[in-house]
Amino acid sequence: MKQFLAILLAISALQLTAQEDSIQRKIFKLGEITITETQNTSPLQSIDQKEIEQFSPDNAAQALNLLPGVTMSQSGGRNEALIFVRGYDLRRIPVFVDGLPVYIPYDGYIDLNRIQVGQLSKISVDKGFTSLLYGANTLGGAINLVSAKPSNNFELNAEAGSKISREGVNAYSGSINIGTRRKKWFAAGTFQLQQQEFYNLPRSFTTFYRETDYKRDNSQFHNLQYSLKAGYTPRKGDEYVLSIKGIKANKGVPIYLGNNPNIRVRYWRYPRWEKNGIYFHSKTKLQNQLILKTRWFADGYENTLKSYDDSTYTSQTYNYAFTSTYDDKRMGGNIDLHLYSLAAHTLKAGMRIQYDHHKAFNKGETPRHIKDLTTSAALEDIWQISDGLKLISGIAFMSRKGLQADDYIAQSDSVVSFAMGHDKAWHLQTGIFYNLGNKQTLHASVARKTRFATMKDRYSYRIGRAIPNPELNTENAINTEINYSGQNTSLQWSLSVFYNFIDNTIQRVDEVQDDLWQLQNTGKSHFRGGEVAIGWKANQFFSLGGSYAYLDQKNITNPDIKFVDIPAHQLQTYARLHWHEKFKTTAEVNYQSSRFSTSNGTYKAPQFTTINVMASYKILESLKIHLNVRNLTNELFYLTEGYPEAGRTYEIKLSYQLNR
Repeated sequence: MKQFLAILLAISALQLTAQEDSIQRKIFKLGEITITETQNTSPLQSIDQKEIEQFSPDNAAQALNLLPGVTMSQSGGRNEALIFVRGYDLRRIPVFVDGLPVYIPYDGYIDLNRIQVGQLSKISVDKGFTSLLYGANTLGGAINLVSAKPSNNFELNAEAGSKISREGVNAYSGSINIGTRRKKWFAAGTFQLQQQEFYNLPRSFTTFYRETDYKRDNSQFHNLQYSLKAGYTPRKGDEYVLSIKGIKANKGVPIYLGNNPNIRVRYWRYPRWEKNGIYFHSKTKLQNQLILKTRWFADGYENTLKSYDDSTYTSQTYNYAFTSTYDDKRMGGNIDLHLYSLAAHTLKAGMRIQYDHHKAFNKGETPRHIKDLTTSAALEDIWQISDGLKLISGIAFMSRKGLQADDYIAQSDSVVSFAMGHDKAWHLQTGIFYNLGNKQTLHASVARKTRFATMKDRYSYRIGRAIPNPELNTENAINTEINYSGQNTSLQWSLSVFYNFIDNTIQRVDEVQDDLWQLQNTGKSHFRGGEVAIGWKANQFFSLGGSYAYLDQKNITNPDIKFVDIPAHQLQTYARLHWHEKFKTTAEVNYQSSRFSTSNGTYKAPQFTTINVMASYKILESLKIHLNVRNLTNELFYLTEGYPEAGRTYEIKLSYQLNR
């Protein structure tokens, strides 16, 4: 009997190893940026394709929200998903796809609701101590969404599904991934579609004249995402990949339903939201220990925003009604040189350049342009002091030069120039990593990072609600962290404590002049806290896990100014049961404490707890059915005050997978 059990355990271990190898082979390695080869393996920092499938998020924001220290919020005024990492927003911890920046040039954000996850193999979040090869503006770290590449001669993955609530069919979705991998080349194509008619409100929501039923008005969207990728591998160690990617979308913006008299009710729709680009990655083995990597891109972002008179969304006659168009362009790239095994050192050097051009105009007005040129140069060193001890250090120089900044004069339909500057900054960091043995590691790090103020930070009137501030200074931060991680045959854990000190904090200050607000360098702040994550696999049938994150944010210079949209406490737990090889279930509980929605602390989004349940059944070897329930208890909750989130929603999906 014991021999039989031992054989079963061995077979199970071999199956798990094969699954892990398969997941690793699908990762597009040229899209990763790491300091060490083992970075981003901690449950505090990354999720892989298997976890994405198990939790079944709709978009990148929901996937990122699975990680401790990562908080999802909502920009209600634009219907965009926001992500905060240890208190840093997306302007301070920018988003990359395959190591290339994807954020919008004007404001530094990207609507993560628009990025679907079907083509991703891995999502990594580097906190604080981040490779300097990412370039500028990584004040709090970097988020990298790594795409997949085919690992078989032929691959086909297809999925179709819909969402249903008490109010009827909410939405539907579909995707198809096709790929092939040959001896010296590979190719892949991905098409993903999401269509939402509305999302449903919980029954505990009290309807009134602005929202008369439980179908959230103006919450519809259409989202089409495509990706084409072709790679050439002429010899071992060399790889050249060309990608064409794009998103074509439109969306509504649900109106504000809260009590803040300073927030105007706006009737907005985006009939066009598009992002298209071409991207190139290369890796060339120059010598046995010398590798050259490059990444290049050219893309554009276009959107049209229409502000209407009222909830009929038919007329534009009032003063606050307009049609605004953005036509942004970006191009740039980086060159990285990796020199391995120079004595006890591994050296990496990199240079980045990025040109950003923002063009904006309202219908019938003269366009205004803002142009920036951002460059950086970085050097990293990994010193292997002994078998279990390494010291990692780096230094980088960043520059952002303003090339053009137009200020629009409405009375004469003309433009004049804002003040422009040339900002420079240094990044410095060092970390010590110690292997304790038995698959346990301990590391401590300190990093000085900066962020340049975005175009929108400096020059935007926020549709008459704010005062521009071209003189904004560069933010800088000292990020410190101690982390202990480990694993054994059934248990994996990670614990971190951190203290981040930010100087020249750029923060919204309300009621600077009448009801107008302004972004200002409000002085000094600190973000401090801790994170713990644990996963326990009892056997091949049952596993448990969870994470807890605590964050204390304080404006030291002016404690009355509050940081918004981020809870102090966040707890996530899950239980996964594999009834047998065909039937799997996962239950997830998410608790978040209350958060401020205004910087003066007057308005808050209350604490909440949500429960999600996911189940899948393998009908055939290549065919699965997925049944999910989101917000099982139909909780009325808010990520931002005045913008209620979706109530109980049922999802049904069919997925087909063929590998040959």
